[in-house]
Amino acid sequence: MGAGAAHPPLTFFMSPETLHEFLTDSSVNLHESVLHFLGQRAKHIGNPRELNWVFADPVLRFLAPVLFFLHKEKQIILPEDVLALARNRYFENLARWMMGEKQLNKILRALDDAHIDVIPLKGAVLQSILYRDRGLRSMADIDILVRSE
Repeated sequence: MGAGAAHPPLTFFMSPETLHEFLTDSSVNLHESVLHFLGQRAKHIGNPRELNWVFADPVLRFLAPVLFFLHKEKQIILPEDVLALARNRYFENLARWMMGEKQLNKILRALDDAHIDVIPLKGAVLQSILYRDRGLRSMADIDILVRSE
């Protein structure tokens, strides 16, 4: 490509089967991917020496529970202060999922009793299908699609 030429658009394609395998297969080397991603971001923000920056970083703070998961699985070793922060984020996610599931089930039962057709969407459905562990993904709301009359 010559100087000043536009870069081709980046594309990413992963079949649903491949995505499911990546997210659920424990043999996939998740820790290498996460550490690579952390390293790339660290270069962008000036190579901090400690991992605490991850918890405040607007791009990477979602990785905090993943760091705890990797530590728990003995794939990485975290310093105690980072471990405590990562553990808290992980269990906050887990608690939100437990409460969200309870609320979703209550809502779905009530709508079913009222003969209203609904479909749970996004995280409410994908969490149990795509994630190895409920503490890895945060949950802020419940999305459902209601059939119009």
